Amino acid sequence: MVDVAEEITHDGIMFEAMYCEICIKWNTKSLNGSTIWNKGGCQSLRLDKIKCHETSCMHNQAISMEIKDQTTVSDTLSHQNGKDHSLPHTTLFKPLVELCVELEANNLPYLNKGQNASYTGHSIVNEFLSCQAEVVEKRIQIEIKISQSYGVMIDEYTDISGRKHLALFGKYIHTSWYFKTFILQDIQIPNGTADTILSSIKTYLNDRAGLKLQKMTSFASDGPTVMLGHCMNHRLQLAVSKTFTTFRKIEKTDELLKGLFKYNHYSTVKSGSLDSLQTLLREMNELETENN
Repeated sequence: MVDVAEEITHDGIMFEAMYCEICIKWNTKSLNGSTIWNKGGCQSLRLDKIKCHETSCMHNQAISMEIKDQTTVSDTLSHQNGKDHSLPHTTLFKPLVELCVELEANNLPYLNKGQNASYTGHSIVNEFLSCQAEVVEKRIQIEIKISQSYGVMIDEYTDISGRKHLALFGKYIHTSWYFKTFILQDIQIPNGTADTILSSIKTYLNDRAGLKLQKMTSFASDGPTVMLGHCMNHRLQLAVSKTFTTFRKIEKTDELLKGLFKYNHYSTVKSGSLDSLQTLLREMNELETENN
């Protein structure tokens, strides 16, 4: 890419000159050692000069260095997506570090300074993640303790190994007076009973996090029966459905009403006839009311 800039001579005369950004980036020179288009601009602002520079050895050398640099990053990304790394996430830590170093990360190259350890093995991944999670968890716990109140949100799930987990979230008012929601802990539980869930929540809040239950002003979950029980509408629906199986007359009445509805609902002709009949009955009722 060509860039035009204003320059000043030793005599104080201003002039415009063209520079090649890619030649400046790789600091290339012409065969005779000239730095025109690089450190010194080309003062002839003509199209033929630009085309001549595009075919020069100086520019081609810069293009080659640019392509080589991009190829190195592309090879690293391709290596990341190879079949050798289609394994659990712990096997990708070393290639990830190598990619970050390739992208000029500032602090990661220091991992390889030691002669007896590189800190890129599989076993170090979980330790790094645990340390990072502990730092974030402690910071959130401190913010919740400062807050006047907090809320708890939970969700129970089962992982691919069939083990039950309890995801525990916290919502609180930050010192800047806005709500923040963070995950507090992912707790593995032996079963999904109400006693186990309640015990796990109280153990974490009281013993590990040091949070007072008196400051908890809200609680939310996805509504399983072991946590909240059935809502009033659900209880009524369950009671009515159980009644149908006990009293045959009620079940027959329900089937009759459903049959009448389907008979008229799924046919436009029958629905139109029903509307006409309703209109006629309404007019007859109004006429009878007027006569009385």
